[in-house]
Amino acid sequence: MILPFAIGTCTVTFDSTLGSGSSIVEKAKKGEAKNAENIYTVQCFPFYSILLAVGRTDVDYFGLDVEGAEYKVLETIPWDKVNIKTLTVEWNHIPEGEPALSRLMESNKFKKSHMISFYYSHEVAYVQDSYAAYL
Repeated sequence: MILPFAIGTCTVTFDSTLGSGSSIVEKAKKGEAKNAENIYTVQCFPFYSILLAVGRTDVDYFGLDVEGAEYKVLETIPWDKVNIKTLTVEWNHIPEGEPALSRLMESNKFKKSHMISFYYSHEVAYVQDSYAAYL
């Protein structure tokens, strides 16, 4: 499922002409941007609220790439109320760094499975402890 809004607890402004799809615009206001017609502000919702809204708290795979806010999004998830089996998280833009991200996931009963590197992105894959034996 691809969502037409952002995950988090805020509003996000992004420029739809940058990169592949969109890029978050820091401190930009529609009237101040060069390409104001391509600047959009969208409402953010906590991931758990989205899961409840669609009636699903069991998730086989969750891919998270939100250009630097991944750690903050993962901190908001009530891990005792969801069953996410596997996830990949882009980490190269997060200020906390990959070691802090892995500590957060390990504290929520996930094991690091793989590091994935592309020219433009670095991601880490996690598997819930109860499924790690199947790797």
